[in-house]
Amino acid sequence: MRQFAVIGFVSVSGLVSAAGCGSTIDATSAEESIVNGSTDTTHLGVVKLLNARGEYRCTGTVVKRDGAKQLAWIVTSATCAGAVSKVDLVTTAGATSRTDIIRTHIHSNPSDTGQDVAVLVANGAPTTTAIVLLPTSTDDDIGALRSITLVGFGVSVRGDATTDEVRRFANKTVLTAGSKTFNWTQAPGTGAACDGDLGGAVIRNSKLVGVITGGAGCAGLGQQGLAQRLKFTRAFIDDKLNDTITFTCGECRASESRVNPAYSRALDSTAIACNNDRDCMLYTRCSDVTCATVAPAERNRCVDQCTQGFRYDLEFENYQNARCAQHCQVECTNETLCLID
Repeated sequence: MRQFAVIGFVSVSGLVSAAGCGSTIDATSAEESIVNGSTDTTHLGVVKLLNARGEYRCTGTVVKRDGAKQLAWIVTSATCAGAVSKVDLVTTAGATSRTDIIRTHIHSNPSDTGQDVAVLVANGAPTTTAIVLLPTSTDDDIGALRSITLVGFGVSVRGDATTDEVRRFANKTVLTAGSKTFNWTQAPGTGAACDGDLGGAVIRNSKLVGVITGGAGCAGLGQQGLAQRLKFTRAFIDDKLNDTITFTCGECRASESRVNPAYSRALDSTAIACNNDRDCMLYTRCSDVTCATVAPAERNRCVDQCTQGFRYDLEFENYQNARCAQHCQVECTNETLCLID
């Protein structure tokens, strides 16, 4: 079975593959107008996942946030996870914030369609980032004839990249349910998952019970959509949600910069001043670049050598203070710049 992307809600006749995640689409498929997929204003925790260039790739769902550390945990398809590095998080007030994905945990087996899930961790998440809760118990209430809601950012007109800008939903009914996966009919006129919807949410009783992973057809008569049943991979998901995240120096600074404008301005202004001062520029180039490549045991001696022949001036003091004394002291303790005294 070919993989496909999440909810565009189009009516087409061909197979759908992982559009946006590197696969191709059947070029013979006919494009038609949107089929009964409605604009979604409820599930703000269902978000866009993007590559390093900021191009949309697939869909994910925020299931946990940590306001103190500005972190968000996102569940998506493993097939999608390797292609993305950014996410457009949405607050409960509807504001969008683009942040970096700093951790990727994949649970996948190419020979088993029931193992296609990933947990991503995003840095710089607003404290009011919207989430969609997982069921509190192992009972997801999924079975034949149960009603479900599909949510995603997939295309609504095949080949039109602009149609993945809107989150849409479609109400469906479970056709069959196994221990690992469940499916539904991609019937015309009722909405269906399509290109761009890979990793999208399957909602029941206002909880995330599945992620869209594969199928055939966007809304072709008799075709079926497929979802990973999260109940089967819940132990993996819970383990990653409970991981302790230790920031690197760069991750800590990036996170602080997003939520602390004064700190961000201090980093920028002192960097500009240092770059315009010859001694400061040579100092930092030696410590940040040259010494960063030596063995840890030799780093202090390298830093000492950098200080010889250079004037320790105010520009450097301000530059170092902004990076080593205001925030992230623990995370940046071993950064070469912070070793100079």
